Amino acid sequence: MNILQKQLNNTEEVLSAKQVEWQKNKQQLEEKLYEHKSKRREEIGDEMVKRKELEREISDYNEWIMELAQELKDASVKEQEATRKLNKSKALAYKQLQKLRKETQTRRDTEDELVNVAKALSHTEEELQIANFFVRVVKRYKTAYEEGMGCWPT
Repeated sequence: MNILQKQLNNTEEVLSAKQVEWQKNKQQLEEKLYEHKSKRREEIGDEMVKRKELEREISDYNEWIMELAQELKDASVKEQEATRKLNKSKALAYKQLQKLRKETQTRRDTEDELVNVAKALSHTEEELQIANFFVRVVKRYKTAYEEGMGCWPT
C-alpha cells in the first residue's frame, strides 16, 4: 500500500502540477482574451469614429450634390432665358437691318432722283441761257430795226 500511496501521491503531485499548469494556461488565455477583446473594442470604437466621419462626409457630399443639381437647374433656366432673349434680339436686329436697308435704298433712290433733277435743272439752265441769249439777240435786232437802222446790227 505504501507503493500505492506513493503512486497516488505522485499522481496527485503530477495532477496538482498539471492543474497549476492548466490554471496558468487558463489565466494566460483569459488575459489574451481580455487583451483581444480590449483591442477589438478599441478597433470597433475607431471603426465607429471612422464610420461617423464617413457618414458625415457622405452627407456633406450629398448636400453638395444637391446644391450642384440646383445650380445646374438654375443654370439651365438661365440658359433657356438667354437663348430666348438671343432669339428675340436676333429677330429684332434682323427687322432693324431690313428697315435700315429699306431706308438706305430709299435714300439712295432719292439721291439718284435728286442728281437726275440737278442734271435736268443744269440742262434746263443751259437751255434757258441759250434761250435768253436768243431773246436778247432778237430784241437787239428788233430794236435796231425799229429805230430805223434799216439793217441788222453786226
